[in-house]
Amino acid sequence: GIAPAFTVGPYNQLFQTCLDPEASFHGPSDVIVLLWRLEDLLAEEIAGFLGGDAAGLQRARGKLDALVGAVAQLRAGFKGMVVVGVPPYPTGPAANLLALDNAGGLGGFHRTLAGQFVDAIGCIDGVYLADLYAVQRRVGLAASHDPRHWYLYRQPFSDGFLNTLGRQLG
Repeated sequence: GIAPAFTVGPYNQLFQTCLDPEASFHGPSDVIVLLWRLEDLLAEEIAGFLGGDAAGLQRARGKLDALVGAVAQLRAGFKGMVVVGVPPYPTGPAANLLALDNAGGLGGFHRTLAGQFVDAIGCIDGVYLADLYAVQRRVGLAASHDPRHWYLYRQPFSDGFLNTLGRQLG
């Protein structure tokens, strides 16, 4: 008997949403779901790391700590449910899951930061995780990506990925 209403917040505005959710969603909300990707938050750090800049991972860790701090601030000031996504494996030209250097390259970068994020968010009471990486593994990396969606909506996921994620969030 409940008719939910969904509002999509502004693209790439995680920090602003955490600091002022009512402005992002044009009014009060009962549930906030923050879904993010490494490529959106850490594009420069990924490029640097893959280009041989050893400090790229450290800079990425710092930005991730800032995001966790923003989520903690959101949780402290928001009475509703907070769900935060575990970032999926990056997509795009730099992402080659079968590359011989993936274990220490982009794959290692992703695992390190996803693990750090899960550990840090786990210390914030009342924040739930939606594992986009698990959804991606369930659907399959290649089947999860839809370049058409990326070019149309700045969101790279296929309908199959989004349907699986929707069921998980529900």
